[in-house]
Amino acid sequence: MRLAHISDLHVKAPLGPWTGLLNKRWIGAMTLLRRAHPDEILDGCIDDLARDPPDHLAVTGDLTNLVLEAELEKAAAAIARAGLPPDRLTVIPGNHDAYIGGPHRARRFEHHIGPLLGEPALAWPRAQRHGDVLLVSVSSAVPTPWFTAFGRVGKDQLEQARALLAQDAAFKVFLVHHPPL
Repeated sequence: MRLAHISDLHVKAPLGPWTGLLNKRWIGAMTLLRRAHPDEILDGCIDDLARDPPDHLAVTGDLTNLVLEAELEKAAAAIARAGLPPDRLTVIPGNHDAYIGGPHRARRFEHHIGPLLGEPALAWPRAQRHGDVLLVSVSSAVPTPWFTAFGRVGKDQLEQARALLAQDAAFKVFLVHHPPL
């Protein structure tokens, strides 16, 4: 099986009304004014994946910078351009996709990404099997206080992931945005 892995897309989109930045987002917006990931890199990556599709594509978080609606729309459209069906895609959120509490509680990431995966009620952990390969993904994305960025996988999710990983498979791939401790 050929597995492609990309992470930290950090798509950029218009910041929208300044009132949407009256929270932790203003810090990220200031960073974006100094440096942002070039669209050409993401476009080239997606073009390569569409030209020579892998058996499975794993996208492990930070699709957005500030979890703006326009960023989520652009990220979902980019992943869709790779042309892979839902059973050949894994997409999980990162800390930037849970940047502030409101969009996280409203499940905006799940709203935009779930349809790509054939799961409108997207939840983690998720298990996908390709022959002898078992892919198990969890979400470590949680909103964090100002000037911090970290992740956490809750007890329930870990217990469910352990049960999924107990399945028989020649190869097991565990996908998470943050490095496990």
